Amino acid sequence: MLACTQPAIEMVLETPGSNGPFQPVALMHFRDVPPAEQEKLFIQKLRQCCVLFDFVSDPLSDLKWKEVKRAALSEMVEYITHNRNVITEPIYPEVV
Repeated sequence: MLACTQPAIEMVLETPGSNGPFQPVALMHFRDVPPAEQEKLFIQKLRQCCVLFDFVSDPLSDLKWKEVKRAALSEMVEYITHNRNVITEPIYPEVV
């Protein structure tokens, strides 16, 4: 598993466990946070999804983390689809 270079903020606990060096932490849903906090949550979900997995050598490793990432990606797609002006100036550096 490879992590992105962006700093992790309240997303990953770096302690060894059954799923390798990282343990998944499910972030809140967009509907559960006030609109003023949704941009920050979006950035946290983007950073969380920077983790890359090796599906070739061990496809069954890190299953919890893969599920957290899948759910975050799905929720971000839904959020972008159903809301306007989601991609703001602070989000651009996180995407690029």
